[in-house]
Amino acid sequence: GDGLASSAQHRFVVPAHDGLPDLDVLCTENLEEAAEFLAAWSDERHFGLDLEYRPVFQKDAPPSRSALLQLAAGPRVLLFDLKALRRRTPEPLPEAIASFLEREGGRTFYGM
Repeated sequence: GDGLASSAQHRFVVPAHDGLPDLDVLCTENLEEAAEFLAAWSDERHFGLDLEYRPVFQKDAPPSRSALLQLAAGPRVLLFDLKALRRRTPEPLPEAIASFLEREGGRTFYGM
């Protein structure tokens, strides 16, 4: 196998290794799934945050748009497909994700 156990089409458990716990990973473009996943982090205060995008190598060319948002806390990881979302809506970031990132309350985000 590939070392990943799928519990749904886009939800995976990455098995524990090197003293780390199993990771619960959701890879989605579905706003409801993302909102539900984020809601489970109501008590978390420290998060890893990263964006993936296609690099631009042309001088004076505008940067490419972010394609994937990655958020992690403890053993839970959300991979949100921004590129797929943009095919359906011009909205730059879903409200559930934007409000989660902007919410007051002592959250700290660390670059991954």
